[in-house]
Amino acid sequence: MGLIIFIITGLIIIMSIYYGIRSLRRNIPGREISDVPRIEGLPVNSSTTDASGIIDLLWCGIWDFFWYDPWGFIIMGGFYKDLYLFTSKLMEMVKLNIPVSMAMEQILKEGIGPAIFLRYSPLKRPLKRVMRYVQSGMSLAGAMKKESIFFPAFYINLIDIGEKEENLLGSLEVLDSYLKAKKDYISYYIQTAGQIIITTVMTLAITPFLVTYILPTFVELFEGMDLILPLPTKILVSIIKVLRNPILVGPIYLLILTIIILLIFMRSGRLRDKFDWVLLKIPFIGGIIKNSEYITFCHVMRGLLKSWMSIDRALLLASGASTNFLYNVTLAGASRRIEGNLTETLRKTRLFDETFLFMVSLGEKTENLSEVFKEMAKYYETNYTMKIKSSFQLLEVILTFLIGTAVGGIIISIFMPMSLIITEIGNSIFR
Repeated sequence: MGLIIFIITGLIIIMSIYYGIRSLRRNIPGREISDVPRIEGLPVNSSTTDASGIIDLLWCGIWDFFWYDPWGFIIMGGFYKDLYLFTSKLMEMVKLNIPVSMAMEQILKEGIGPAIFLRYSPLKRPLKRVMRYVQSGMSLAGAMKKESIFFPAFYINLIDIGEKEENLLGSLEVLDSYLKAKKDYISYYIQTAGQIIITTVMTLAITPFLVTYILPTFVELFEGMDLILPLPTKILVSIIKVLRNPILVGPIYLLILTIIILLIFMRSGRLRDKFDWVLLKIPFIGGIIKNSEYITFCHVMRGLLKSWMSIDRALLLASGASTNFLYNVTLAGASRRIEGNLTETLRKTRLFDETFLFMVSLGEKTENLSEVFKEMAKYYETNYTMKIKSSFQLLEVILTFLIGTAVGGIIISIFMPMSLIITEIGNSIFR
């Protein structure tokens, strides 16, 4: 029971620290929300979160923790599904020349969010407040700036540009493509990793119960009998004693908790740049991260260039869409010193491989860069899907092997002495 209480308490502490750091990181001076580079004339984080906003933030935090990726290792969290559905519906209504305030009112009446929670999206209340600001005469970007804790700075910046240049539809099309890719990643992860997640959760749930109640009974039984225990049983008895001894296992749990907190801090805090740099250097994981960044970059650049935006400004905005701090900062810096063509500028960042740069150079030579980025996004999405699928298949095999080995070891450790006991009883009866 103590182990279960420790695990629950640890999870509560981890959740509190994670969302606390995320909230504080939004208010670091000189940074946009989600570390998007500052663009002159664009909104900054100046949200006025009242009691209602705090309640929404807590609700969004709980929703984010259980529905989306809570740790930020895969998709960096966020309400991509809900935000995509809202953006997609808003884009359709703007195409019909429906005023933004009226379009938002209609969308919120319908409800947004995943199908089973259609009317209970955590973004619904913040969007209602945004709608009231818009109805009072404020711009959509200005209204979202007041609720900026719920919306990425990249999203607000593009909405602001679209309104200033009277091309809101173009900005919504870029956001729709970007959020659709993010939404598809979430769905694909859930479908691909579903079995692994269920297996892992069940293992973590059953293990404390076995260690606390079931296995100690066998340990006491074996120790109470004058038997020479087999080696597997001796190992099992030693492990159970260690796991049930708070003096011995306490430091282990504390070390695990410290590592988790450190990882969360590195993902959400000031060590994020170093952490992202290390991830990019890991052979297989680094390739997957680069592939994901290529897809995001191609989707955003394609939409921005299609809207006739200049390359330097498009590159700066595309850097804000990046979820990797190294790409975020490097691309933002590159946008301020574009020399010659885009290919050479990207080559100097050392973030893109030669295949990527070759395809970009073809787009520049044919003066059809927007369509080339579209085809590149399709290519890298296919490649990304294959990598993720193969990695999860490998992980599933490894996890199945480890769990099978552990379960088989426990069964052997229990039944070997049981067979000795049965043999001794049989010999005493027929002696």
